[in-house]
Amino acid sequence: MKMGKRVAALVAAGLAATASGVVAPATAGVAVAATSHPAVAATARTVWVRDCPGDRFRVEPKAFVLTCADANTAMTGITWKGWGTAHAVGHGTLVENTCTPSCVAGRFESEPAKITLSHLGRRAGHRDYGHVFVRPLRPNRHHFRVFSSKLYY
Repeated sequence: MKMGKRVAALVAAGLAATASGVVAPATAGVAVAATSHPAVAATARTVWVRDCPGDRFRVEPKAFVLTCADANTAMTGITWKGWGTAHAVGHGTLVENTCTPSCVAGRFESEPAKITLSHLGRRAGHRDYGHVFVRPLRPNRHHFRVFSSKLYY
């Protein structure tokens, strides 16, 4: 399956909340699903993130939607370093719809990229990241722009 079709299928499925294997409910005080990631145990010290309002909080997600309204931009295949520190840094693939001639008829292009989560804080009863910054890496054939956004929901 080509990258564009695979990403479109991933985005269409809403980036399944269990992409990382560790899922937390959007409301505090509800039990956390078991983890398939042996290095991550859901504790009071666990740091979470969610990409779009209403989505579940996750730990070290493998995929991250950057444009929640249309899901035309996302990071996939993310591997993380420094999760739980002030700046979690990941590397993966930035996938973006060209929207040419329209977003419906556009195709997904991809580039390697670096994603950084920051503004670690306590919100909604747990620790989570509050800002995302994505920078395309070279060669950046598709001239993707730097992406920066607050994640406070």
